[in-house]
Formats: sequence, C-alpha cells, structure tokens
Amino acid sequence: MRVIQIRDEDAALKLLNFMGNFLFSGNRLEKLIRDSLNSFSISEIIDLEYLNSHGERNSKIFGIFDPQGDHVGGLIVKYYPWQKLKKQLYFHPAKNENGEVKTLSVESIASIIEKKLSPKEEIQLGIYLSYFTIKEDLRGKGLGRLLFQKFIEEVKSNPESCKLAFTITLGKYSMIPLGETLMKYLLEGEGRRFSNRTKFSEVAKSMDLPKDLFETDPRSYPTKVFAKESGFTFLGFSKYLGELWGKIF
Repeated sequence: MRVIQIRDEDAALKLLNFMGNFLFSGNRLEKLIRDSLNSFSISEIIDLEYLNSHGERNSKIFGIFDPQGDHVGGLIVKYYPWQKLKKQLYFHPAKNENGEVKTLSVESIASIIEKKLSPKEEIQLGIYLSYFTIKEDLRGKGLGRLLFQKFIEEVKSNPESCKLAFTITLGKYSMIPLGETLMKYLLEGEGRRFSNRTKFSEVAKSMDLPKDLFETDPRSYPTKVFAKESGFTFLGFSKYLGELWGKIF
C-alpha cells in the first residue's frame, strides 16, 4: 500500500471523518474536521515563501487506501514559520533515574530546543506530525510506521535549510483541561510563589494533581516508538500533557 497526498476537498472531508472517529466525537470531531479543512493545502511544497502568501493553508493530508478504495489510514502534517512557533510555551521537566518528574518549569519551545538539540543554524520551519491513525483491524502490520516515514520524507524533501520536525503524543489527561490549568497556575496567581524551576511534588500537592499526570495514552505508544526509532529527542510536555518529541533536520 502507498501513502497518497489528498488533493480534493471532498476526499479530504471523507478521510478526516474516518480519522477523527477513532478518537473524537461531537464538537471535538467537528472542530478537528473544520480546522483541518480550513488549513488544507494541495501544494506539493510548503516552505516559507508559500506560507508568507498562504499562511492559513498550512496542512497536508495523506491517506492509505485498500484495493477497493476504502480508507485504511490517514496522516495530517502541519507547517509553521519558526518565528511564529518559537514563543509557544511547554512544560520543561527534569526527571530522575526512574523517569519521574522531579522539577518543572514553563519555557518557550525555542529555549527548550536550544538546550536539548543545540541547532547549528537558525531554524526556518517547524513541521508537525499533527495526527495519524490506522484502521483498528489493520494495526500492527507496519502501516503506522509507513505513515510516520511519510512524515519524515516530507521533512527531508522540504527545501528550507534547517527544520524542526516534531510531534506530540496523546496524554492520559489530554482530553480534559488539566494541563492548561497547571500551566496557568505556574505562570499566574499562587503558582508564582514557586521558583521558575520548582519541585513538582510541591505543585502536585498544592493542586491535588494525580500521580500519573504525565502518563501517555496507550493509543499513542506507537508514536513514541516511531519517534525514538527516527532519532527524535524527548523535549517536554505540551499544555495538553502530551509528550513533545523533536529532531533537527
């Protein structure tokens, strides 16, 4: 099976419905479809020149189909100018030897990238694996890896000289606003009494946070596996409590 870029809006709508129903429903599903269609591009190349003129059309959608033409899997890749992306805030943790979060700060992605990846030149573009899924009865057959490799091909073939490829896993608590509440707490109000690099146990106790706050949703385990196989580095957590993984190309 091949991964094919979708270039027709009706086909994109059908594929997005197929993809979204594995994870979302109701308003969340409608938002995924609406936002994805609003940013849908049929361009072969999305670089800085393209984004300067068509910045709202910054997503490519790819599909895998069986011989009968039915949906098997789908992939959404988003492109962002680094200047727009670099100020976004993420949780930057320090972990102990057991992988437990000991201290936590909120920092820009630019600050985290500088510390963790030390790019040798200025990043031009952020290329984001936004979402991908495979039909449930065909999982474990290498199709998810095929979609992830298509993402890597998109990054490598992009003409910009320095790019950040990144993805964010689904966290156990990503579907509720717990992470957003924690970030706001650390940046505002009572949370500001803690130091910039605070002991997570103090915050967890003060907010009565669950012990498994940063646990990955089992449905996202393959994403972590594929990212590790491709040499990505764990960078932190998003405000939705998913793991941020990235690599400089």
